[in-house]
Order: sequence, then structure tokens, then C-alpha cells
Amino acid sequence: MLRFKVVILFLFYVGICASNTDSERAPMLKPLSNPCKGTLTLHWIREPNTCNRYIVCAAGQPIRMPACPDTHIWSQRGRNCVPKGSRWDDCSFSQIAATIVTRKAVHEKRFTNSLLSDEVQITSSTSTDKMAARIKKGSSLFQRITLIKRTFPNHPCAFSTTELILPHAENCHWYYNCSLSVDLAEWKYNEPMTSECPYPKLFSLSSRRCEDYSEVECGYRKLSKNPCLYRENICRTSHCRPCTLRYGNCEGMEDGYHPFPSKEWTPNYIICKDERSSQQLQCRDPRPIFSPETKKCEHLKNVPKSYGGLRPVCDGRRDGFYPDESGRCDVYFECFQSQFTEYSKCTGETVYSAGQGRCTFGDVEPPCGNITNNICTDLADGYYSDPYGRCPLYFHCKTRRLLGYLKCPFGSYNPYTERCEVTPNSPQPCGDLPNPCMSRSDGVYADIANNCLSSFTCKQRFVIKIQSCKTGFVFNEQTRRCEDVNDTPAPCGLAPSCQGKPNGRYPAPLKGCEHYFVCQQEHFIGYEKCSYDKGGFYFNPTTQECDFPLNICGNCGTRVSNW
Repeated sequence: MLRFKVVILFLFYVGICASNTDSERAPMLKPLSNPCKGTLTLHWIREPNTCNRYIVCAAGQPIRMPACPDTHIWSQRGRNCVPKGSRWDDCSFSQIAATIVTRKAVHEKRFTNSLLSDEVQITSSTSTDKMAARIKKGSSLFQRITLIKRTFPNHPCAFSTTELILPHAENCHWYYNCSLSVDLAEWKYNEPMTSECPYPKLFSLSSRRCEDYSEVECGYRKLSKNPCLYRENICRTSHCRPCTLRYGNCEGMEDGYHPFPSKEWTPNYIICKDERSSQQLQCRDPRPIFSPETKKCEHLKNVPKSYGGLRPVCDGRRDGFYPDESGRCDVYFECFQSQFTEYSKCTGETVYSAGQGRCTFGDVEPPCGNITNNICTDLADGYYSDPYGRCPLYFHCKTRRLLGYLKCPFGSYNPYTERCEVTPNSPQPCGDLPNPCMSRSDGVYADIANNCLSSFTCKQRFVIKIQSCKTGFVFNEQTRRCEDVNDTPAPCGLAPSCQGKPNGRYPAPLKGCEHYFVCQQEHFIGYEKCSYDKGGFYFNPTTQECDFPLNICGNCGTRVSNW
């Protein structure tokens, strides 16, 4: 019995010596053709005898990856393609070997898995037996890996025995958190066991933490600058405002201030830095609107009317200078090619005269002065739009005299409805409808676009009055009244045309033999009817006088010939 024990001890001693001898000779062995053989961990290694290629080992199988760019090498320490000569360049042609990095498992505060109570310290080697000896079946690490393999086969966390935090293979702001539970409901919608960095941070390969984007090299991983590509900003429930309405995207924008995308000319704006949204802010009174033109918060006087502001519109205006619409007497603006150019201010004590088109020391038009220019002389009683294009202003005429100027508390005076409104249904420049007076002199004209059922009054190239005719009547430009369609010449009525006709009387066969019409200076004057007092009952086209049938040839008379 004693001899048997001695033999056992001798063999055990010989085995230990042989094992130590093998370990000392291991570095002298020729590298295997499969550098991943015998390892189950997920890791990256550099290809032997080269600096710009690397291999991903997964479950003991090598996955040969594309080479780094010519100006880069694969950094074993940084686990990424890095510029040659940089601080991450750890490649030496004299000592290039396929190595396996040993790391201590990372512990972060956000980890909630109870398996983290056991500190994991596993050193990978080329020996499957040695690794298996380190991972005991009863350990929490073994249980975790087994559970992951069963739930998500071939998941990177199923092959990681050295790290709980792994970089994501595609997205630079994602990473694998191997400590998360495999039973989370969100894995039905998101990639299992993944977490993401808060916007705009990225996951660093070197520090294995979320770092400022300026400190992270993503390499082959996708770089996301849009906040709506981060899962935390995407709607996951109903009644959620879309991400694009909550967060602005700065991709393609220069550094600085920009209007919130899809919310131009509102109080919302963003500050961009490196094509990322660094801040989202709002303008406040007295400059409540952010202007995409000036890239700053502006007063309502500098905001176009189409966006709720007070800045004048130059559509429907001729090129030139115009008085300020809001009533500032020393301020005027210029229009050029239907575009607002800028505000200008009179110097000293001068004020701007709309009638003279310049700054002056003298009296000016209302409401800044008392010069009326007999504005109501040829106008009927009523209210009229301002003849200088100041949209909020209008004036009141009574018995050919100016009673006073008024100003809308909001919006513009609409000559169609004769009310203060915020509406596009008004002539330019105060609305979106065409300005028919832009190329006409002062006067009253039939609104042909409205089938002559109304008229408009022009003054200073602006529409100041729009008046509708009674049902069945059209506007007659010659008489400047609404009349029967049969008594109104073309183009508004059915009366005969006097175009090209000399002054005189002409037969009106459609009304009967006793009627005729009068032309004066190529204008239709009206119809008249023959009677006994005028010389006869029928009109004689030959003599252009009223006569009796026996003296008239044709359908209206009985005379056979003029002889």
C-alpha cells in the first residue's frame, strides 16, 4: 500500500514538470493556421505579419475582415482602424503576432443583473481545457452565457467571457450590454441586449464607455448625427408627437443658429455644432419670431405678413419708396422687383411724405400730417383703403370731404368686405389677389374678372374701393354706374359696340324698328326711341332720323327704292 502511494506521488510530480516544460516551450511553437482555434470568446486579433488586416473570432471560428485604408493600421489596443503614427498605433513589424486581449469585466452603475455580484476575471488562452477549467459549471458566468446561448444563439454576448460591455458591430452609438436580462420585453422590438449612448455621445472602443463624439473614432461603425436615429427619442407609445417635431436635425447645416426644421418663422430655433443639435431654444418678446433670413430673433415689424408679422409685402407695388405701414412717420421702405429691400429712417426732424416720396420738414399726408390733397373730391360717401398702400389704414369721406383717417386694431382693411381682417382674399399688397390698379390711372373700372358684376376704384395705383352691382346689373364704365346688361356696351353688356363708328345714330334691330342707339367718340351712349314728336315712329338708317314707314326702305318701311 505504501509503495502504491509512492508511485502515485511520483507520477503526479512528473506530470507537473511536464506541464511546466510545455508551458515554457509554448512560445516557440509554430503558430496555428487558425488563430481562433481553442477560444470561445468574441474578440479581435490582428493578422500575423501584417498591420492593416484583422480577424474577428467568434466561437473559435475566424472571420476575416476587410483591410484598413492604406493610411491606417489595425490597433490591437484601440480595436479599430487608426491613422499610422497616431497614439493608437501599436503595430511593430518586428513583433506581429495574433494575440488575445485580456480584460477585466466592466462594471457600470446602470447594470442591474444580479450575476454581477461575482467579479469575473477570466484570462483567455489557446487551450480549451484551460478556459473550461476557469469557467465552472456552477458559476454565475457559466449560467449567464448558457442562458444567452439558449435565448439568442450566436449572440456576441454568448461568446464573451472577459467583458460585459461590447461595441456594436454596426452603430457607433450602440453597444452590447451583456449584463441585461434576456427576458426584457423590448427585445421584441429592438436588437437583443443592446443599449445606446445618450445623444450626441458615441461608444468608445478604447474606454468602453459613452464619450463625447469628438473623442471617439467610429471607424467602420455607422456614425449617427440625427437625434431621431437614437432610440430614446423615438415614439414607443400612442399619442406621442413624432421625433421630427420634438428634435431638430442639423445634418448638412453650418455651425450656428438655424430655424427649427419644418417650423420656419416661428419662435423655435436650434443651435448646430458639428452637424449636431446642441440646443433647442425659443424667441421671447419683444422679438418673438426667429427669422431664417437674418438667423436671429426679430420684431414683428421685420416678419413677413404671410407668417403673421407686420413687414410690408411688395407684391402689387411698383418699384419705389413707400411710407411705413404701422404709422411710424419718419420711417419708409423700398420695393424693388416685387421684393422688400430694407427700412430707412428720415434724418433729423424730417418726416416722410407719401405724396412727395421723400423726407421733408413740411406738412405731410394723414395720419402724420394734415395734407389731404382733396382726396375725397370725386369720391362718394363711404370708407376707402389708404391710397398709398398702408394696409392697416383707411379713411372716411362724407359730402366730398375727409372726415378722418382710421387704423385697424389688427390685420388690414379689406375693400371687398369694408372690414379689418386677416385674410388673403384682398387685393395686393394687402392680400393675395391681383392688384388691377397697378397699371391704371386714377378712376373707376369694371371688374371684368368678376364678369362686370362689380367695379373697383383706383388711386395712386392701389385699389381703394370695390363695389358690387345689384342682381341683373353690370357696371357701365361710360356712365360709371351699374346698369341693365342690355344697355351696357361690350365687354360687360349686350349693347352694340361703337368701336370705329363716327358720332351719330344707328339702328337697333334687336330692340325693334322704333329704337336706335347713339355713339359718341366711339362710346355707346344709350338707346333712344322714335316718336311722333321726333319726326316719325320708325328709325330711318339712311337719314339717321325718326321717320314714317313710307319713307323707309327695308324691313321697317314700305318704300321700294331710294328713287
